[in-house]
Amino acid sequence: MISIKNLHKSYGTHEVLKGISLEVQKQEVVAIIGPSGSGKSSFIRTINGLETFQQGEIVVDGVRVLPDTYNQSLTKKVGMVFQSFNLFPHMSVIDNITLAPMEVKKAEKEKAIEQAKVLLKKVDLSAHAYKYPHQLSGGQQQRVAIARALALDPQVMLFDEVTSALDPEITHEVLNVMKDLAVSGMTMLVVTHEMNFAEKVADRVIFFDSGIIIEEGDPSLFFKNPATDRARSFLNQMA
Repeated sequence: MISIKNLHKSYGTHEVLKGISLEVQKQEVVAIIGPSGSGKSSFIRTINGLETFQQGEIVVDGVRVLPDTYNQSLTKKVGMVFQSFNLFPHMSVIDNITLAPMEVKKAEKEKAIEQAKVLLKKVDLSAHAYKYPHQLSGGQQQRVAIARALALDPQVMLFDEVTSALDPEITHEVLNVMKDLAVSGMTMLVVTHEMNFAEKVADRVIFFDSGIIIEEGDPSLFFKNPATDRARSFLNQMA
């Protein structure tokens, strides 16, 4: 589903990705963990073209990601959810969700609304369709953001620290939706500090540090007995 070869990215003279190569299979859930500043968010944002890169190759479901060119077919294949919810504050929940299908896929309004209601049911927000973002909790807004990303029927979902801005007591609302997506067979890359989610839900864990992949493998093995001292030190700090 995703093929990445020798990916390099720099901000000026600061190289944040130093030759990343990764293959992600269809329906695989990959958790990306590591310390702040290790390149995780920059990496995941290159996959859907939000960040440019200087060297390497990214192919998503047969579509090549070009460093400096917007590709609408990529927009249809890859959904992304951010740490900040990025909802349009002047639009109702249902209008936030129907905007992309109507603009990108030219869906009829009635069809888009019908699909939005199905998605809102999936994220347990049917009763909030005509509210505005400021009327919702952070967890509810993030679930709307997930529904909005799903509205284009993507092949891949990217999550970039989607629970880090949420209070701990409502983090589970969002993680439960993500678990349901994983069970449904969605291909997912998840940058996260939620170690329990990475261990219990992911098929594979990728450990980033200083712009490279230090270690990757089966979550149950990684969390019980990491192969590198760097990963062991990180996990001890997170415990």
